Order: sequence, then C-alpha cells, then structure tokens
Amino acid sequence: MAWNLGLDGSGRWTNWTDVLAASKGFHSVIVPYNVLYLDWMQVGPDQADVNEGYRGGWGDNNVNSVEKIYKFDPLERLRKAGKVEYGLGVQGNMWTETTNNNAELEYQLLPRLLALSEIAWLPHDKKEWLSFFYRLQAHRTVFDSRNMTYAKHFFLPEEKSKLLRLTEEAEALLAGTHADKVGYASKSTCEALANTVEAVKKQKGGDEAQQAETLKKAIEVFKTAPITQPVAGKVYRLFSASTYYKAKYAGATLYADEKKALRVHYTDQQEPEELFTFVPAQNGWILKALSNDQQVTIGAYDQPLRFTKNNGTPLRIDRASVPAQQYDYVPGAVVLSKVDGYSTTATGRVSRLYIKTFGGDRNNDVPAENKVVALDNPTLCHPGTWHIVEADFRQMLIALLQRCDRIVEDVLPNEEGQYTQVAIKQLQKELLPARDLIAKQSPVSQEQYEIYVKAYQKFVKAPKTTAVDAISSDRYYVIRSAHPNLTDYVAQLKNGYVVPTSVESPISLDADPTILWQLIRQENGTFNLLNRADKKYAAVQSATYGGRVIESKMPYSWTIRSHKQGEVKGFLLIADASNYGWSLPLTPTSTSQVTLQSLTQWNNIWKLEPTAVSTALSRPSIKNDTLGRTYDLSGRVTSSVQHGVVIDAAGQKHIR
Repeated sequence: MAWNLGLDGSGRWTNWTDVLAASKGFHSVIVPYNVLYLDWMQVGPDQADVNEGYRGGWGDNNVNSVEKIYKFDPLERLRKAGKVEYGLGVQGNMWTETTNNNAELEYQLLPRLLALSEIAWLPHDKKEWLSFFYRLQAHRTVFDSRNMTYAKHFFLPEEKSKLLRLTEEAEALLAGTHADKVGYASKSTCEALANTVEAVKKQKGGDEAQQAETLKKAIEVFKTAPITQPVAGKVYRLFSASTYYKAKYAGATLYADEKKALRVHYTDQQEPEELFTFVPAQNGWILKALSNDQQVTIGAYDQPLRFTKNNGTPLRIDRASVPAQQYDYVPGAVVLSKVDGYSTTATGRVSRLYIKTFGGDRNNDVPAENKVVALDNPTLCHPGTWHIVEADFRQMLIALLQRCDRIVEDVLPNEEGQYTQVAIKQLQKELLPARDLIAKQSPVSQEQYEIYVKAYQKFVKAPKTTAVDAISSDRYYVIRSAHPNLTDYVAQLKNGYVVPTSVESPISLDADPTILWQLIRQENGTFNLLNRADKKYAAVQSATYGGRVIESKMPYSWTIRSHKQGEVKGFLLIADASNYGWSLPLTPTSTSQVTLQSLTQWNNIWKLEPTAVSTALSRPSIKNDTLGRTYDLSGRVTSSVQHGVVIDAAGQKHIR
C-alpha cells in the first residue's frame, strides 16, 4: 500500500510513497492523501442542503465531490516518473470516527464509489466526465430500489409539470400532518387542502395553469393556518426538529436533569424526566416538568434555562416559519418563545428554546454536553425548532419495564455496589401488575404509569450491596494486610495462633490450607472465621487490648466492617462486643502474632481476597493404591501410552 511516507516537521506530507516504492522496484496500490478521503464533504457549503445526510469529518471547506474524484489521475506522479507500470490500483479512505451509523456511511460512499471504480479500471485518457455524469443518472433507480442512502447533488431532478409538483407537495403535507395534534393544522384545514387536491385531480384535461394556481393558493392557506395548541392537563414530550447537518438533533428528547437544567437525550429514551405539561399563563403557557414538579424559567439571554417552583416564564408556541433554503414549512415544527419581547422574525434578542453544545475536548476524550438555552434562532430545520407529542403511557410503561429488565439482567449477585437481591425481588413484585396490563393489551393511564415509576425510583435509590454484604461463604478467602508496607503478609493459622506469613498473589487452587479462611455469615450479621486446615476457628482468649488471636474448636463471632483511612481501603476484623480488631506489628518477624489493637491504625485494615477455592468441595485424600493412576475425562483409568488429556489421582490435568 503506497500511502504518504512521512512529515517534515511542519505537519505537511513531503514524499509520495508510490514513486518511492517504484524507485525501489515495488509495485503498489496508490492511497493518495486527502484527494480520495470519502469522509470529506460531497459538496461545498454553497451547494450543501441544510438537511445534508452527513456533515463530513473535516468541515465545510474540505470537499471531494464526485467530479473531483472522477477527474483525479492516480497514476499522474508515476507517469511523470516514467514508472506507470508499478501502479497496481487505487484506494479511497472512508474514515469513520465521526460517522454515527450505516446510513451516514452509505451517504458518504455513494455515488462517489462509482467514480472511484471508474478511475481504477479506466485509463485516464479514456475518461470523459460528461459521459460518466449521464451514465450516473441511471443509478438513481438502482439505489432507490435497494433503499440505499446516497447523496443526490449530481443527479438531475426529475422533470415534472408545475401542477404535478404542487400536487405531490400537497399530498406530502397531508401525509406528514397529524390533524388536531399540537403544532399541526386542524382537521378542517387538512380537509380543505385534501378537497382541493381531489378537485384538481378530477379536472383532467382542464387548464393546468389555472389548476396549478388554485392548488398553490390552497397550499399557502394550509401553511399559514393556525396551529393546534396544547391542552391544559395533558402530558407531552418535546422532540427536537433540528435536521440541520451541523446540528442534527432531530428526535432528541427534552428532559429535566438532576441539576435543575433542561437538556436533551440524543435518542428517544422514554424516561419519566421527559414528561412535561403546559400550564395556561397570560398570553401563553408555562412549561412544567412532571419529574421535579417545577416550572421552566428563562434568565439571561444565551444562558441555560432553569427550573423554579413557581413563577415560570410564559412561553408562546408558534409555527416555525423562518425558511431554511428551500424549506419553508415542516409539518408540526414549532418554536417556543418568551412572551415578553416576542417577534416573529429573529431580532437577535428574542428568547427561544434552543439546543446548544458546551465544552468537550475530542483530543482528551472529554464529551461535550448539550443544554437548552435562550437564543434567537427560529429558523426551520435548526436547533430552535421542536415537535410536541402527547405522551403514550402504554409505550412509556413498556420502556420502563424493559429498562428494569436490563438492569436486573446486568446485576452481578452479591457484588459490591450492585443492587441487592432483596431490592430486586421487591421491584419484580411491584411490577407484576404492570406486566399484566401490557400482556392484556390494556390501556395505561398517567396515574398507573406514575405508580410504577415510583416503584422504579424507589428501587434505584435503595441501598446497594456493601463490601460486607458481598462477602460469600461459598469460597475461601485470604486475609491480607492492607497496610501499604505490609501487603505481602497474610493471616495464617499456625501452632494454635493466627500469625503473619509472607505470601504473594494470586493464590493458587493448591494453596496452603492454613492461609485459607471461610467467612461464615451469622443471622445477627457477625461472622465465624473457619480455617481450612483442620477446620479450626479464629477466636480470642480475651477481647481486650493486646489479646492474641488463637485457634478454637468452637465458633467465635467477629464483626467485619468496611473501612477507609486515607488512601487505604479494606476491612476491620473486630472481636465480638469490643472496640479492638486484628492488627499486625509494623515489622513482622518469625515470632510475630496477630493481636487485638485499637481501630485507628493502618495496620488494623485488611483485604479479604476471594480465591477460586470453593468451600463446597473438598479434595479427598489420595489412597496409596491410586498413586500413579491417570483417568480420561469420563473417569476411566487410562493406559500409560494413551495420548490426550488425562487427570491424575490428585485431580491435576496433564496433556500427553
């Protein structure tokens, strides 16, 4: 692959590897820098549609059009060097770090891949741009038949009569309109336009110019008709109508975040915080969030909107009517503006709800965050336009149940920081009636939905599994010092006492049983510490300062408490009904013992390291008559010459 060789320190490419490779006798596929970068814009800003399918990864002025790619000669440098025979082919690069989905990828590739293909197999002097351009037109039907997303800048518009264009526009308006819904025309307005379209279609053979004029006026009436306003008491969700390729928020949902700000989810989350009502106010509405029961207030211009308990800012809801290029009407798109100081057109100081991005650092993987601010940009297809949709509580409940199911599926039982099994069982119990509602295809009211939201919110706020809760009696632990200078030392049961001994991690399955401890939880929350060797318990003769930790045949209760001191985090092992816990001397020796000390020192803190050794299985002792035997994976005795995987009498695996 002949990509560019290197940099001269100024940040620009200085050598071309196709020529360099040829000079050394290598054949290469040519990968030119940037001229065949398919993540660049298809056209410049003067030709770009406001609803461009993809903005490109390099900005407006970095353009590789179909024509530019077609006219590029990949062998030009080799031809000048007299080494054209060393060029094997050509490659275009589609860098996808800023591509969000397959549709955007297709949009960038098509139809430029056709141009790339032809420059790869056709000699440069045989290429003819006009010939390619006219042949390209036939591919529109190919792409459309396969439902492919492609750029249309180099496709000629289909020739249609004025009447046909107006008829199609009127039918598209009617198809995209939800009559009597917020932001849309009324049912009577829709019927008036539909009747005009029907009448024009029936007048076949009539005066097309007059019919076109009649239909044009009907469309104008439709576009300027009053829009439907919200209904007080109903619940709505607000979706961005911004399809502008530099701020493609379309479908993002407005929500009230926990910091008392308005933001948007980039995708439809169907979260409870996305629900709003409109409270009638003088000459407009006050927007109120259900999740926090607070009203939206507009402060300083170009600053984020906030919430207040009372006295929210009155807003107008108007049809978005400021054109963006050829787009002068988008069904249902509205602008929410502050009543005080309102103007239909942008004056530069009208406060309107607008999505704005703040911060972010791509080089350091710091994501930007969006907030809704007061900004004067009511232009269609831009971040100041919205769709207001009545909430479907049945769908919201389905989404809530799915969210709960995902949470439960992802829970790691008995792991620190995870939801407890008690909380999970309670949630599932409280959601049973909700699942029954959905199964029976029953309607769901706001009141019913809110009951299950409260159950979900109670679950989310429930105490999580603590480090102590996560302790399992099903496996053995190594009790290791958490003191920064003593982490090599673990607790060992030896000669009747618990003593420090140096053992490195990780602990193997065949570890010395005297360093393995089973932590047996009692009903009162305390633990018995049972050593694997000879099944003896850790106990004390006297739960007093300096008392030695000894072995005992009888269980002894220890309180295990999670503890952090400075940067050291671990557990305290506290003698029953005392204020003293396990402690190591700061300089352990061969005669050192674990004793009880006050709970204020780093050497009182221990790590409980779970091992892979299960407390449910104990390996039986090996009888002398089985020594030397091996078994296959079915448990049958194998011969000494048998190949494959075998298990010896001690349970160890061998491959021979």
